[in-house]
Amino acid sequence: ATRQAVRWPRLAALLWWLFVPAMAVLALGMGLARPAWMAVGATLLIGVLLVWAALLAFNLRGARGMPSVVLHGWGAVGSLLLLVASAAALVALWNGVAWPSLMGRDPLRTLHAVAGVLGVMGLLVLGLSMILLPMFALAALPDERVPLRSGAAAAAAALLMMVAAFAGASS
Repeated sequence: ATRQAVRWPRLAALLWWLFVPAMAVLALGMGLARPAWMAVGATLLIGVLLVWAALLAFNLRGARGMPSVVLHGWGAVGSLLLLVASAAALVALWNGVAWPSLMGRDPLRTLHAVAGVLGVMGLLVLGLSMILLPMFALAALPDERVPLRSGAAAAAAALLMMVAAFAGASS
């Protein structure tokens, strides 16, 4: 969608093979209530996701054309950074690390959910759907202003929801 090849395809493939066992360790740690396992799985998973975010950022930086795809992609990268930060904080809380009241469990859980669902996945799906749906329907692409507006609105909504996660925590 960015009109260029993935810069390091073998690294991208390796990330999948690292993602799966890291996710399995994290899920087992959560399911079996083993904080140490959860910490190991989350640490590995966060490392994988940060490398993936860097690959996506390199790809977006070199993108030519398709400004709406680039907008959605950068929004997803920013959301991914908030997702991994909130994940690290939640795992730290589960492992007994105290956080300031602003960074309590409930606001972090809300931030984590919004950053993951609406931020990362929502923006990626919305951005790619602007290309894929017309392609599969054999229709023309929408005027570029439409996906730019919807991408900006979705990114703003995600950001406002993330800020709102902490608004009630201070009162």
